[in-house]
Amino acid sequence: MKAIETAISVNPDGSAVIELQLPPNVSAGVHQAVVIVEEQAAATSPAHAASDLLPLSFEGWPKGCTFRREDLYGNDQR
Repeated sequence: MKAIETAISVNPDGSAVIELQLPPNVSAGVHQAVVIVEEQAAATSPAHAASDLLPLSFEGWPKGCTFRREDLYGNDQR
């Protein structure tokens, strides 16, 4: 059994985000875990809270975009 301390971010709806890095000597696989939450909120926030991440938006290639050799290199075939 290993004790690992970390910070969690609790949302207003009661859900929580837990980020933690396990030591390298913990084997891969399914493990039993116990989470104990202190009654008082922590005075400092974690350095990289999940709520600080910005959403990313990806779109496809522009319409009509081709990657033919002629389009990339011109008519001299280089």
